[in-house]
Amino acid sequence: MLTLYGDALWESPYVFSAFVSLREKGLDFEMKTFSLESGEHRVPSFTEPTITGKVPALEHDGFWLTESLAIVEYLEERFPAPQHPAILPSRIEDRARARSTSSRCAPRSASAPAPTPTR
Repeated sequence: MLTLYGDALWESPYVFSAFVSLREKGLDFEMKTFSLESGEHRVPSFTEPTITGKVPALEHDGFWLTESLAIVEYLEERFPAPQHPAILPSRIEDRARARSTSSRCAPRSASAPAPTPTR
């Protein structure tokens, strides 16, 4: 059984990318949401298995994983093509480029420096 944990307001692009990956793969999953503002995610039943207590988190038959890119890569490897649609390119160079693009598009905190263009 796959369960994705996210924020109740659907404001997190990280949760959304994990959600889209599950849908694109055509996987059955349950969605559970927390009100992050009220601290619903700070309960031991969530913080202990996830370690960070952050969303998105994926639970798959007792295995817990956080971080959206790790979740996407796990889904890609656990449910590979051709049985399930591929969500990452097949060529290693294209997969590396997809990961690079994904990390560049991720929102940064106000205190994090903006990436500097090299061209």
